[in-house]
Amino acid sequence: RAPVIQLITKLDQEVEGGRGDEQYKVLLEKILLEHCRRHRYLAQSGEELALLLSSLLEKLLAYRTITHDESPEHRMSCTVNVLNFYKEKKREDIYIRYLYKLRDLHLDCENYTEAAYTLLLHAELLEWSDKPCAPHLIPRDGEHVWTQQELKERLFQEIICYLDKGKMWEKAIELGKQLAKMHEIHMFDFMELSELLKKQAKFYEQIMHAMRPQPEYFAVGYHGLGFPSFLRNKMFIYRGKEYEWLEDFSLKLLSQFPNAVRMTSTAPPGDDICNSPGQHIQCFTVKPVLTVPQRFKDKGVPEQILKCVTQHLKADLFPIQSKAGGAGGGVVLWTKC
Repeated sequence: RAPVIQLITKLDQEVEGGRGDEQYKVLLEKILLEHCRRHRYLAQSGEELALLLSSLLEKLLAYRTITHDESPEHRMSCTVNVLNFYKEKKREDIYIRYLYKLRDLHLDCENYTEAAYTLLLHAELLEWSDKPCAPHLIPRDGEHVWTQQELKERLFQEIICYLDKGKMWEKAIELGKQLAKMHEIHMFDFMELSELLKKQAKFYEQIMHAMRPQPEYFAVGYHGLGFPSFLRNKMFIYRGKEYEWLEDFSLKLLSQFPNAVRMTSTAPPGDDICNSPGQHIQCFTVKPVLTVPQRFKDKGVPEQILKCVTQHLKADLFPIQSKAGGAGGGVVLWTKC
């Protein structure tokens, strides 16, 4: 286990430092497979390791290449591809490092809501306790040794600030209530509690009076072998900017792939398209599955409040037709075009 951890860490460092290429990836996989398959006890585990490292190298090389891409959306998608690998392998130290890279990309594009939800993934790794933070849990800009509670509170404050800028006041209130409870019952910091309650009051006013257009969501499929690996034959859900409609979004998307063919069908493509050497793009509007919170059901809640709550909470379920003809969903919003 320890040697594998060291190998993964070293590969990440070396590729980030500019070393390695596609030829090296192929050679490393070939050498490892040849040696391990000759060994009676290493045949299976060695093959798994070789394929694991090859998969990681593919993602890291794509990430290094895409850092020079003009499209921030591509950089975001590629970053998500890498951090999901580290999340799956339970490498919290490297996972957190890529979370902050993703947060910074979102902030550069003023995607404040997405930046907030990205940072929330770090906060969810922490407890409301006085346990000291393990070094890998502390972001690189951490100034001193934090307790988990101190760091989690700092992250919540930053997340709430981003949610306010992104006009996602419902989620800001939800997180603010968690913080307020901690200050009232556990920390007994009534001055900070007072500030949190003032913010919540302001957010409630914004919900009732501020103009917020209903966000549009777009399903985008990148089909064909001509796309980079982190996009190839994958479907993403994007949340449009304010007053951004399908035609504007599609034009911007296709400008990034001038040789791509725009598909007119919303049905899943066949193998002839998925395995073709070219690029085929699907792009169409989708509607999230909106559910009324249980506490509002059968209560005679005013329509305006119901509309605000259902439309502006984080949507993450979209009815997308699958190859089996059913409905798929559970897409987490990571990027916004």
